[in-house]
Amino acid sequence: ESNLMLFKSTNAGANYFLEGGTLNTSLNQITLNNINSFQRYTAGSGVGTLNLTASIEGLYNVATSKLVIRDSILVQLRSTSSPFNVIDSARGVLDSVTLTANLRFTVAPTDTYYVVIKSRNTIETWSKTSGVIYNSGGTASYNFTTAATQAYGNNMVHLGTKWSIYTGDVTQDGSVDLADLAIIDNDAANFTSGYVVSDLNGDYFVDINDAALADNNAYQFISKITP
Repeated sequence: ESNLMLFKSTNAGANYFLEGGTLNTSLNQITLNNINSFQRYTAGSGVGTLNLTASIEGLYNVATSKLVIRDSILVQLRSTSSPFNVIDSARGVLDSVTLTANLRFTVAPTDTYYVVIKSRNTIETWSKTSGVIYNSGGTASYNFTTAATQAYGNNMVHLGTKWSIYTGDVTQDGSVDLADLAIIDNDAANFTSGYVVSDLNGDYFVDINDAALADNNAYQFISKITP
């Protein structure tokens, strides 16, 4: 009951979208102001959860099967029909030990979506062709690490026992190329340190090790693969 909100449908109940509202559990009421047209409304849980498992190439330690640091990610739920619009998005933190993040969505209705994962310097990676069934108000799970086919176009690299998302897209333009290498080389020359986008391996220092990761992926023309 504590998660109930109002949802509105403009297509006779085929899809519902979150409108919100103020909940009063003592009076068993949900109040929504500024309604200016007649539509179909329903009450439902306003929060759906996606338990995501993923590994990042530059951060993954093969010996320990863990990430060297926790890292922030952005996850989108995208329509499976062209032009593949973003229906909802959520930010979370990828745990270094479990390789998991718990994402909470408040807008997307129950449907099948592409799950798209982004990070500060990784290649944007989409889930496999069939899409992921997501339940508004419920819990869904998706694991990128079990097989190359978990990513659209098999666009991941195999490290140890895990499939990992490619790293090196510092500019976030969808590919690893000279523009990314230039930023890394410049930061290495300036002895840049800290939590910066040019630090690919998570040691908080930009050096030749980061450049090597990006250079290898640039040589292989690594870029995002989308429907």
